[in-house]
Amino acid sequence: AYQILDEVLDYQGNTKKTRKPVLEDLQSGVYTLPLILANQQTKALKPLLAKKQQLLPPDISEIQRIVIESGGVAKSLEIAHQLTSEALDLISQLPDQQAKVDLKALTQLLLSRDQ
Repeated sequence: AYQILDEVLDYQGNTKKTRKPVLEDLQSGVYTLPLILANQQTKALKPLLAKKQQLLPPDISEIQRIVIESGGVAKSLEIAHQLTSEALDLISQLPDQQAKVDLKALTQLLLSRDQ
C-alpha cells in the first residue's frame, strides 16, 4: 500500500509537500500501477508510450492527464486502501501488546501521507 501511494503521488503529488519530483517514474521509463491500470482502460496511452525515451514535456503532461482521467490514480488508491484494510485485519489477530498498537498506528499512517 505504501508503494502504491508513492506511485500515486508521482502523478498527483505536490512537489513542495512530498519533496519528490512529480512524474519522475514516468520520465525514467518506469511503468507503475496507475499507468498500468490506465493503459488497460484506454488506447490513448499507446502512441505516447511508444515514444519511450523520446517523450517530450507535453507528452508527459498528456500521459498524466490520461492516467488521472481514466481512473488509474483512483483505482490505485482503492487497491492501496484494500491492502491496508487486509493488513489491519491481520494485525488485529496479533496478541494484545504495545507492538500491535504501534503496528496498527503505523499502517494507518501510511495512507495519510501528504499529497
